[in-house]
Amino acid sequence: MSKTWHMKKRVLKILSKRPRTPGEISKLLGLSPSTVSVHIAELERIGAIERVENGYAKRWKYYRIKPGFNIEKAICVKEVNMIPLILMGIAIAAFIGVGAFIGLIPHGGQATTILTIQLTDPPNVPNGTQALLVSYSSLQVRMRDSPGWITDNTTGIVNLMSLTNVSEVVGKLKVPMNASVGTIRFNITSARILVNGMTYNVDVPNHQLSANVIGVGAAGNMSVLMDMRTKIASTANATYMLVTSLKAVAVNNIDANEQVGSTNQLNVSVENELNQIGGDNNTASSGP
Repeated sequence: MSKTWHMKKRVLKILSKRPRTPGEISKLLGLSPSTVSVHIAELERIGAIERVENGYAKRWKYYRIKPGFNIEKAICVKEVNMIPLILMGIAIAAFIGVGAFIGLIPHGGQATTILTIQLTDPPNVPNGTQALLVSYSSLQVRMRDSPGWITDNTTGIVNLMSLTNVSEVVGKLKVPMNASVGTIRFNITSARILVNGMTYNVDVPNHQLSANVIGVGAAGNMSVLMDMRTKIASTANATYMLVTSLKAVAVNNIDANEQVGSTNQLNVSVENELNQIGGDNNTASSGP
């Protein structure tokens, strides 16, 4: 096995846990920043990883495993000349994904549609806050009259400070056609806050937020808008804590081509609908 691919596999293993910056990867691997940059550039070129599309994340250059990339297969490859194999795997995955989307390949024998998940949040933060970055590991939805959960394992980082009167696409799931969403889960892994130029870790006492979805999405391309209503509280030992509740409403004003990371201005009717939802009544159990 080539030494350079061995190091790239170590980079992939690190990013399989959660998004990281080149500086963090450099420290974990004990490599120089310039060497890590070379590995990142090559992995990005072959479609294995991508930069997280977020205002502050762009500034800090967070990278993650690209959705659809087979990380397990890539890590197990032992051939020296592995890049053509990875590219072939990406092409096959893309063909299967597109085929399932347009109906060439049946999805359990049932017609499906794409459910887009958006997030908005008017955060209550300390003076001097410049960014509030929340990392998430997955999204889950449970359709009405269905006991099981449908999971989207997209990972990402979203800056809640940029989501006042704005929504950002954080995930897309394939769900049964003509079904409506009953409950949604948003799984948070960690949070950080930038205050007066200094970055601090934020305690997250509740890593899994759940809410009943108000309204019924139309057949076709549906969307669920989550409203986090976040407050940053200071603890006794002068640290920060994320206190948040979740609301969710079905909306239909979404372009089917919207990608994860894209943003939209909230319209007045949607804002009014969210404000009319009682937070305590909309919070759902986080159990199975």
